[in-house]
Amino acid sequence: MKKKIVFILLVVVSLCVQGAVSRHRYEKIQKRIVIKRGKPRIIKGKLADTIWKLFQSKQSIIQSSSLHPEKYNARKIFDRNFSTCWAEGSKGFGQGEWVIFRSIAVFWLYNGMWRSKALFYANNRVRKMKISFYRVYARDYSTHNPITMKFDTTRTVFTNVYLISETVVKLPDGMYPIEIDKVSEPIPFEISPDNKNLPFEKWANTSNLFCRLEILDVYRGSKYNDTCISEIVGGRFNALLPGRDKFVY
Repeated sequence: MKKKIVFILLVVVSLCVQGAVSRHRYEKIQKRIVIKRGKPRIIKGKLADTIWKLFQSKQSIIQSSSLHPEKYNARKIFDRNFSTCWAEGSKGFGQGEWVIFRSIAVFWLYNGMWRSKALFYANNRVRKMKISFYRVYARDYSTHNPITMKFDTTRTVFTNVYLISETVVKLPDGMYPIEIDKVSEPIPFEISPDNKNLPFEKWANTSNLFCRLEILDVYRGSKYNDTCISEIVGGRFNALLPGRDKFVY
């Protein structure tokens, strides 16, 4: 009888410990950064041109540099493979290097190289990052319809690229995903010279959102001076962990 009671107690203790570990791991993936909205403003110049070209193309992401054109290309950020990553290709630790990608309002950022714990700490991880969200508003002058996809470049269009929110954040250092959440932004009032012909709601529903991540500072790696980002996964309350086919909710 005593052995039976001891066995039951051991089982209960084991379940409690597992539950505590599970809760601890769950809490660790709840690192959440909210990007507060600002007053939308039109941007011009090289950055606006870059976002506009990405808007017109079939690409989902572009980069300032990469350590290798294929092996460490920024496209690796979206392959859902924790053995790959984007590694910037600058001579230093990557200050000022960036990626711009088609985005949704909420996504999970997997900072560093996640192939293994040893490689995670051997390479640089982003410590401070500037996160900027942009919207492209484009309109066909002949049909007065919003444009939301690749189109015939011979058509006459009016376009503006708006910076809608920008924040500098300090990222925690550790192998757990970080939720980036952009709060909803107001629709820019002056979208085009003759926007009175088009309801604002149409612009809101059909505009394209882009996100720019810029490296400002890093946690130094013990062996390499390359700064890495492994994955970006879209979706609210969805985190993907290595070795799992399903999301953790």
